[in-house]
Amino acid sequence: MEIEKLMRQSGRSLKDYPEIQLPSTDEIEELGNRLISEEQNYDRDSQRSEHLRIMNNLNPEQKKRADCIHWANIGSIKICFSGVPKASMTSL
Repeated sequence: MEIEKLMRQSGRSLKDYPEIQLPSTDEIEELGNRLISEEQNYDRDSQRSEHLRIMNNLNPEQKKRADCIHWANIGSIKICFSGVPKASMTSL
């Protein structure tokens, strides 16, 4: 557990506080699995709609940056540097 690691750096442990109930290994694993499951189980249509709504409300400078980021994420190994036009990146 992350908090236990931090406490150990200070020479303490959660075990120093018997009034705090420590989770079992099974509980920690179940929580991790639940978080992964929740992350993978999202409403794609809702996310797509929210993305479009946000993109449509960007000012021109924000739109330019977002296009650059989007382009970099869908490209193979291309990177969009600030101020460098997309066309000049195709030769990389």
